Amino acid sequence: MESLIYSRNTIAWGEIYTVLDSISFVKNNISNPSDPIELVKEISGILYCENINDDRINYFVSQLVDGYDNYYWTSEWLQYINNNDTLTVKSRLDKLLIAMVNAAEFQVM
Repeated sequence: MESLIYSRNTIAWGEIYTVLDSISFVKNNISNPSDPIELVKEISGILYCENINDDRINYFVSQLVDGYDNYYWTSEWLQYINNNDTLTVKSRLDKLLIAMVNAAEFQVM
């Protein structure tokens, strides 16, 4: 998954020709991407076969907001929408998705 997100093979030498555009994925699949809790819930509904509990949701939200309050993400998402500034939004979403696919919940699929 990291290879798809970072567009480089992180396991062995070689080219990666497919890249996951995390921003487009979120824009096209999440109903309210500016709400970090709803964002995590909806992504977990796509990635996991069972619902996750509030502790896990909060853990993944913490990966997204990186120590800040939840409104940090809302502000960054709205800044992206208004200015098309992808730098912070992409790095935060990439970190979130990597955490979610490396979690035990994803491994039971």
